[in-house]
Amino acid sequence: MIFNSPYANKLSFLGGTALRIVHSNTRFSGDLDFDNFNLTEKEFIDLTEEVQRGMTKLGFETEIRNVIKGAFRCYLRIPKILWDNELARMPDEKMLIQINTAAHGFSYEPDKKILNKFDVFTQIFSTPLDILLSQKICTIFGRKRMKGRDFYDTVFLLGLTKPNYDYLKLKLDIDNWADVKRKLLDETKGIDFAELVKDVEQFLFSPSDAKKITLFREYVEQVEF
Repeated sequence: MIFNSPYANKLSFLGGTALRIVHSNTRFSGDLDFDNFNLTEKEFIDLTEEVQRGMTKLGFETEIRNVIKGAFRCYLRIPKILWDNELARMPDEKMLIQINTAAHGFSYEPDKKILNKFDVFTQIFSTPLDILLSQKICTIFGRKRMKGRDFYDTVFLLGLTKPNYDYLKLKLDIDNWADVKRKLLDETKGIDFAELVKDVEQFLFSPSDAKKITLFREYVEQVEF
C-alpha cells in the first residue's frame, strides 16, 4: 500500500523489517521504518489514511494515531485479529503495526526491488545495503542504552557489504574502516553481550544466532576491507 501511494518516490525502506523482508535477515522486526525525502506532515497523514483505507478494503477494521514530533509515526492497531486467530488472552487485545519515518539528511538513490512475498507483488524502494550498515553503526554509537539487535544486524550486514564512508563522514566524521573498527571496539569495551542477547533472543529465528551478538567484538576484530 505504501509503495503504491503517490508518495512512494519520497520514501525508502530501511531498518530491521527491511533487512528481514528484502535481504532475508533472520531476525523478526515489527516496525516499518522509512527514510524520507522532503515528505511533509500533511503528506504523511494522507499516506497513513490511504493505508487505513487499503486495510479496510482487505476487510480489516483499523485504528490509527499519528504522532508528529520531529520524526513522523503512525500507530496502526487492528482489533480482534489476535483473538480471532487464538493469539490473544483477552478479546480486546489489538495487533500493533508502527510506521516510522524520519529524514536522514543524506542524498542517495534508493534501490528498486520487486517484492514477491506474503501474497504481495509490487516494486518498492529500499535503502542500499552499504548505507543500512552505516546507519546501524551510527545507531550503536548514538544509543543511550545499547541494544542487542543493533549488533546482530551489524554482523549480518558486515557479511554482505562494507560501510558507506560518505554517510559516516557526514554523521561521524569517519571515512575509513580502520577508524570505524577502532571506535566500535572502544565503545563496546566491558559490554555484557550475553545480557544484550536477552532483549532480542525471542525475535531470532534460531537460538544459535545469538552468537552474532556475543561474538561481536571478535568478529569485528577480524573484519578487513
